Amino acid sequence: MANKNFYDILNVRKDASPDEIKRAFRNLAKQYHPDKNPAPDAKEKFAQLKEAHDVLSNPTKRHEYDEAKRRGYNYSSDDNTSMPNTEHFRDFFEHLFPGFADDFTRSGTHERFSENMRKSNSNSFRAREQSKEQNSSRNVEYDRTGFRFGPSKRKPDWTQNSSFCSSFDSDDEPNISTKRCRSEPSKNSNTTSSGSSLPKDAAIEKHLEVTLEDISTGNLRKLKIKRKIFDERGNYTVEEKLIEITIKPGWKAGTKVTFPGLGDKHPGREPADITFIIKDKQHALFSRDSDNNLLHTANVSLKKALLGVSYCIQGLNGKRHDINIRDIVHPGYIKRYTGEGLPLPKTPSKSGDLIVTFNIQFPSYLSWDQRRVLSDCLPN
Repeated sequence: MANKNFYDILNVRKDASPDEIKRAFRNLAKQYHPDKNPAPDAKEKFAQLKEAHDVLSNPTKRHEYDEAKRRGYNYSSDDNTSMPNTEHFRDFFEHLFPGFADDFTRSGTHERFSENMRKSNSNSFRAREQSKEQNSSRNVEYDRTGFRFGPSKRKPDWTQNSSFCSSFDSDDEPNISTKRCRSEPSKNSNTTSSGSSLPKDAAIEKHLEVTLEDISTGNLRKLKIKRKIFDERGNYTVEEKLIEITIKPGWKAGTKVTFPGLGDKHPGREPADITFIIKDKQHALFSRDSDNNLLHTANVSLKKALLGVSYCIQGLNGKRHDINIRDIVHPGYIKRYTGEGLPLPKTPSKSGDLIVTFNIQFPSYLSWDQRRVLSDCLPN
């Protein structure tokens, strides 16, 4: 990340304290972590934030970075080597050796040095030498040119470390720390809505029977659920929770209501969601179809079907419907009352119809006299 200002990347001052740097990184990491931010440049931005944090949070690296920027060098955190910027190289040597710049340019050394610098930038190495001057010893870094760039301490090579990870806390689950490692991506895990990368079981589905009266007017259902909280040894405690489900007028059978994370809790796993699926409770008089029409079957005798039907039915809303039919009622005869059914889910102000279907009950036995009378009365 040569020529980039780590302080600007983290949006902190140059004299920012370690706590301010850490706090700035955590806030920006939450915003740009690829698991939480789908933007195409989020991954690159997060990598920049991580590199800036690694350098500025380490006192030694931060000192080397500040010194390199002050002298106009390019700083590379990949190998912790600060290389002089060839644009400032002449000024650097002119300060040390007056008259060097002219000879440097005439001899073509500038071009050869620039080429060597470009090559060494991709294949730099360190030489450590023990100095015994002034009865003290310290580690000194050199580059290929043999020029000393200041004291350093040996630091782990993070580019070779398989356990190099990034860590931050989730906004929705403050007690869960999310970790991602470069060489060890999470296995068998699904990213949850809270941003956690812990593995999670499939949702637990339960049927919830509701009455047609509830579907007609709406209702609030309160349910008590229990779940087990397991510890590392397999022991568990039982937790009870009261939940509420607001049943809206017109809800269709099959409607799902999900409560995230209310399943049993195991160490290292996200609790499963619990999903309630609406199911119609059997009614003594009515059922409904997919269009929220209220259906009723009226059983009438053969005599009434032939001579006339008087029938009374009371709807879910308490409204009474008197049915008087003087025509002959044949099997499958239907009487429809517009707008007397159940509310429509998308437009609760409108309702389906009440549909009454007649079922003719034929006698199971007729005497010979009855047959003779019917034979004389009924047409062929």
